[in-house]
Amino acid sequence: MDYIPAMQTSRVISDNGLRATPTGFRIDVRLPWYRSLPVSTVEVGEVSIDGRVIDPSKVKFELEGRSYSLADMEGQVDKVWFVLDSAYLEVETTPHDGGEHDVSVTLNLYPPYIRGLERISRDPRDGGFKGYMSSEWEGHMYSDADAFEMIEKHQAMCRRILATH
Repeated sequence: MDYIPAMQTSRVISDNGLRATPTGFRIDVRLPWYRSLPVSTVEVGEVSIDGRVIDPSKVKFELEGRSYSLADMEGQVDKVWFVLDSAYLEVETTPHDGGEHDVSVTLNLYPPYIRGLERISRDPRDGGFKGYMSSEWEGHMYSDADAFEMIEKHQAMCRRILATH
C-alpha cells in the first residue's frame, strides 16, 4: 500500500505550477487520487507561498472555468473533478515580480466510498432521480474489515438518511 501515500504527497502542484496575476497568483493543481471525485469531497487545506500561509478567504477554487470560494466547494455535489484535469487556485495577495517561489498546497480528500464518511449533501430524489443505488466496498486496500458487513452498514445508513426526507 505504499503507492497510496506516495500518490497523496506528490504532484498536487502541476508542472505548470505558479503564475503571477494582476491580483496575486494562480496555482495549477492536480487531483492526487486514482479516481475522479465530486468537488464536494475535496477540501483545500493550507496554501502557503514563500512560507506565508494564505487566508482561506483569499483563495478561490476554479474548475472548468467556474470559480468557487473554498466554503462553497462543499455544496458542489454535482460537479466532478476528473482525475486528468487541472483545477486552479486563485490566490489574492500582493503580486510579486518574477523569480522562484516556494509554494505549498494541501488538499484533503474525502472519497465517498471511504469508511466513516457519512456525508450525503442532498437526497438524489430531489433532482428527479428514479433509478437504483448500489454499494461497493473497496476498503480492502487499507482495511481488513468484512466487505459484506461494510456494505450492510452503508445500505443501512442510506436507508436511514433517505427515510428522513
